[in-house]
Amino acid sequence: MKIMDILDDKYTKKGTWIKDGVLMCSKECCGAPVSECSCDSSCKKCNCYNLKENNVIEATSNEMATLRSIVDNRQAEKIHGMMVDMFTASAMVQVYDKVNDENQAKMREMLTTPKGFQRMADFALSKIS
Repeated sequence: MKIMDILDDKYTKKGTWIKDGVLMCSKECCGAPVSECSCDSSCKKCNCYNLKENNVIEATSNEMATLRSIVDNRQAEKIHGMMVDMFTASAMVQVYDKVNDENQAKMREMLTTPKGFQRMADFALSKIS
């Protein structure tokens, strides 16, 4: 599952795209990360203002994007100062994709701190076998 699959169509119909796990503004507008786009609600080329107003940016967790990047690129990366290998990242992504929306929100919250990230990794690895 990709980030664009999670987002509602009303947020992606104006050319929003993903680069290295980061939600980006339409290439016709500025092409910058949505969180850095300075357009207001009157912009006809993008809908970054609506995405920021509805907190969609926060819903696409940077940690989950990094985990998916690790799996896609088959390259370990650091998250919260800890090196995360492809096997661990894959386990965490698989567990995240299989739980319901309420538990996904809890998981995203856990992934924001190093201790929560470690607990989530331990849990995911215990479920993969």
